[in-house]
Parts: sequence; structure tokens; C-alpha cells
Amino acid sequence: MPPGYRSPATRISLIGGFLLALLFIWLAWSGWQRQNEQWQAQLSAQSELQRVALLQSQHNLRQQALRAAQGLASDPDTLRLIRRIALLAERYGTDDAQLLLLRAQLEHDLQAYWKVLRQGGAHQLHIHLALDVISLLRMHRPERWGDSLAQIRPLVVEVQQSGQSVSGLELGRFDSGIRGVIPIRAEDNQQSRVVASIEVGLGMLPQLQMLDSTLDAGVALLLNASLMQEVLWQAPPRDLLTTANGMWLLDGESRSDLRDWMAVINIDGKLNAQGTQLVSSGGQRYLLTSIPLRDHAGESDPQREYAAILLAWQNVTPGWLALQRDRRAELLKWSLALLASLALLVLLFNALRRSLERQMRERHALQQQMQQQRLVLSERLQKLSRHLPGVIYQFQLSPSGHSWYPWASGAIQDIYGISPEQAALSADTVFERILPEDRDRVSASIADSAQTLRPWQDEYRVLHPTRGELWLSGNASPERLANGDTIWHGYIADITSRKHIELELEHQRQRLAEIIQATRAGTWEADLRSGAVQINARWAEIIGYRPEELEPMTLAAC
Repeated sequence: MPPGYRSPATRISLIGGFLLALLFIWLAWSGWQRQNEQWQAQLSAQSELQRVALLQSQHNLRQQALRAAQGLASDPDTLRLIRRIALLAERYGTDDAQLLLLRAQLEHDLQAYWKVLRQGGAHQLHIHLALDVISLLRMHRPERWGDSLAQIRPLVVEVQQSGQSVSGLELGRFDSGIRGVIPIRAEDNQQSRVVASIEVGLGMLPQLQMLDSTLDAGVALLLNASLMQEVLWQAPPRDLLTTANGMWLLDGESRSDLRDWMAVINIDGKLNAQGTQLVSSGGQRYLLTSIPLRDHAGESDPQREYAAILLAWQNVTPGWLALQRDRRAELLKWSLALLASLALLVLLFNALRRSLERQMRERHALQQQMQQQRLVLSERLQKLSRHLPGVIYQFQLSPSGHSWYPWASGAIQDIYGISPEQAALSADTVFERILPEDRDRVSASIADSAQTLRPWQDEYRVLHPTRGELWLSGNASPERLANGDTIWHGYIADITSRKHIELELEHQRQRLAEIIQATRAGTWEADLRSGAVQINARWAEIIGYRPEELEPMTLAAC
């Protein structure tokens, strides 16, 4: 044997060992995948819990803000005072002396209510006039008023234009938060015009500690830096921490470790859209869930940037370490199983080798025998088909409408003028050869046979490229295949000569009938085998009867 030669048995053994190794690698990988899917399912469940809790807190804040504003609007004294100020502003402008006195009185009257609101977590109480959407009174900044909010506070504008109460996230001159705004009408009916609006703003910071306790996870609020710069009159009142690229400002957090993250990792890339991320910091693994929030303007403009992001993070290091231990145990288990299987494979190989070689020899002999039988059958069929006047064929039709001849004898050249190889590709040429007067009928008969699985029979004409017009007669039996195709096994014969004789006979019969009709001759026909006699009406008339009076007529009766 040449150097490096390996017997077939050795090669089979090596291939078997390699395939077995691949099998156990796949099993180990499947185990890893299963563990990873379970891990991801746990993370998804935790993230979904955080997402639902965060969104529910936003909904609660919006309802709370609206209820606080509605509570103030239900006070008749406050309502009467605001309506009076709005009337003076419309008549004399905001510099009117009496208006200034009434504004001071309004500020004094709202002190007690404002104190209660602040204790409940509110950071804004704002009264706006409908005239040019002017700020009348900011209880959180009473010295700053008279500025127009028409360009920066779409939520307030919508309330004053629609007359409906609205709540949502919005950035203001001095702060951001959840705002609840209700309209104030000139009179106590829904048809009167809106003259002012009351706004209560709730910050999200008081909710963070509550959510932290509920979720056992850190919670933070990040604000869009560029949007804040568009509306703020001055720097933010709190010490806001800017992220690495300056896009987001950390407005508040329930745990301080987020500030460490923002210093060591690029958190900005993980805040582009709602989702869950697994981040690493200081040897710890954290599940990070971000929920982008749109302000009121962004709710109707999907192209507008997100105004804020609610961020929740949870330390999942214990679960992560457990996952790594399970993965190592899974790898060790399947490695030992592989070694044991390889040892068993070696022990079984010698016993199975002879059986395998015997099976291979028997299979090879059987394949040779079947191949020889196919060749003999094919040769016999071709010899038989050469002595038939027509073509033996298989015609196949798919549900899509494509048709072809999987097998056809060489006589298809005499019938349609195409080779069996051409017919095996497509039957389009065959249908093109059928005369237009017969083509639709033939196609319909094939379709009906395919649907009902009844035998197909038809006579039709084709235009052969060299033999001219031919009459053909086809007969075939359909069969439905597993893939939905229909295949016919059939025979097509050239009946051109017979058809010409039939047509000539029919022509002569028609001619004879016309002669008899023209000469008014009486005629009768007798069938010698059955004894039946047929006469025409003229014959009966000649002998003085009507045809029905002579029925039935036989040779014996005559």
C-alpha cells in the first residue's frame, strides 16, 4: 500500500467519529441555546414588568394632574376672579391697573392650594389667558408673567382652541413634567368661549423612589437637551448631568450608580429607541430598559425628537453568573458523553464493518439489476412505439397552468412536428399547432378532465409545419400526483384519412337529401337484419297515408 493510504473502513470510522463529534457539538450548542432562551425570557419578563410599571406611573401622573387642575377650577371664587381678569385683559390689556390688583388677589387666594399641591408632588401651577396664550400667573415663579406661550406650549394652545381638557408630557420655560390643562370658559356652559386655562404640572422625581421600591430596580429620567434649550429662559434649576454626547440630561435618579455608568460607558447609543439592553459596569451586569417619551407635540409629529426617556436598571449579576455555571456544566456533560460515545463507536465498529460492507455489495448489485431492467424496459417501449401509427405519451399539468410532456415516443415528430426533448420542456408549441377553431375546446376538455379525473377524449385539427392540416384523435387517463399536478397517460392517432372519408360521406348524404327534397320523390329504406323500414313523408302521401298511420313499419308488414 502507498504511504498515507487509508482503507475504506478506516475512512468510514473517521467520518463516523467526525459526525458523532458534530452531533454532540450540536447538542451542546442546543443546550446553550435553550439556556440562553430561558435567560432571555427571564430578562424579557423583567423588562416587560418594568415597562408596564413605568407607563402606568405616567398614566397615573396625567390623571392626577388633571384632577388637581379640575379641583381648582371647581372653586367658584377662583373661577369668577379668572374670568374677570380675562375680560379686563381683552378690553384694556395686561397693563391695566385693576387687572394688576386682581392678579395680586388671585396669587394671594391660591397660596393655600399651591402649598397643598406642592406637598402632593406638584411643581407648577400656571394660569394662562386665552388672549395670545399669555401667561397670567406662575405660582412657582409669580414674578415671571406676561410672556406669550403660543409658540412653545402646543398643549396649552390645543386646550384653549378645542375647549377640551388635555394632559401629557411637555417642556416649559422653567421645567419639564407631566401637565394637566383644563379650559376656563366665559360662562358656565359648554357653548361659551374659552377665556383662560389652568395648568398643574407634576414632576416625575417623586415617583422614582416609589417605582424603585416596587420594581426593586433603579429608575431615572433623562431629558432631551436640544428641546429644553428651545424653551428654557435660563439654566435648569437642578444640577443636571449631561451624557457623553450631550443629547440627554439626567434630570433625576433613584440610585446614584447610574452616574458612574454614564462616566464609563457610552449609554447614549442604547437610548435611541424603546428596548432592553444588557450592560456591564464594574464587573456587574445590569438589565437596562429604556422607554422613550414624546411630548404633546411629538404625539402628533412622529418625526419630532423624543422629549424624555424613562430608564430602569436592575442588577442581574447573580442570574448571569448562574447562566455561566450552567453553560460550563453543559459543556462538560456533553464532552464526557462524546468521549464515551467515541469509545463505544470503536468497540462496535469492527462488528458493524462486515455487515456494512455486505449491505453495500448487495445494494450495488441491486442497483445494477434495477438499472439493467430500466434499460431493457425503455428499449422495449421504444421498439413497440415505432410500430404504432400514433404517439404514446405522458402529459403533465401543474396547478399554475404550466404543461409539458415528461415522456413521448418519437412519433410526436410526425404528429406535432416537435421532438420529444422539446415536448419535455413545454407543451406551448403543441397548443400553438392546434387550429384556433379547436384550441379553446381542447383546452376546456383537458381542464374538465383534470378537475373530474375522467378519461380525456377529443378529436381536433393541427397545422403540421411540413404535412399541413391533420386530424388527430386523443385518448388518455388522468392521475393526480401528490404535489397537486395532474398527469395523463395516453395515445394520439392520426385520423386524417378516416376523417376525410367521413366528411365526404356526410357531404354526399347532404347532397342526396337536397336532390330528394327538390324532386319531391318518395323514398324508403329497409334494414335487412332488423326488418325495420323507414319512409319519408312524400312516400306516405303517395300511397294515401300519413307517416304516423303506418308506424311501425316492417318488411313483414309490407
